[in-house]
Amino acid sequence: MSSGSDQRRSRDRYGRARKDQQLLTAHLRHEIVFAGRAPVPAHIAEVMAVEPGTEAVVRRRHLFDRETGRPEEIGASYMPVEIAGGTFLEEPTVVPKGLFLCIEDLSGKRYTTVRDQWVARLQPRMKQRPSPCPWVPQ
Repeated sequence: MSSGSDQRRSRDRYGRARKDQQLLTAHLRHEIVFAGRAPVPAHIAEVMAVEPGTEAVVRRRHLFDRETGRPEEIGASYMPVEIAGGTFLEEPTVVPKGLFLCIEDLSGKRYTTVRDQWVARLQPRMKQRPSPCPWVPQ
């Protein structure tokens, strides 16, 4: 459940990106690790109101602190092929502004609400071991 301060922070983040026409996380270095079409897993399909396995345009990214290089976020976005298919969103390059703004441009519709879902978990103790990428479980 989101707190009032989380909702305000999210509103501020999206409002600032809309005003500045920049990335939501412009303060971080972005690495696009996948961009293309993939089947939607069940937990995402439920949110998108589509059948599991439906093809979508997917963008997976790793975000790093610009000064330390430390990993800060791992993220993925799933977009309907009808909107994002055959566009620059299927290319593994950093988009020029917030992804939601790119979707608005492509769809001709303006976002009125946004829902970010964050999941954080520790590795199970049995699997904890050094990893070449400290944020990726082995």
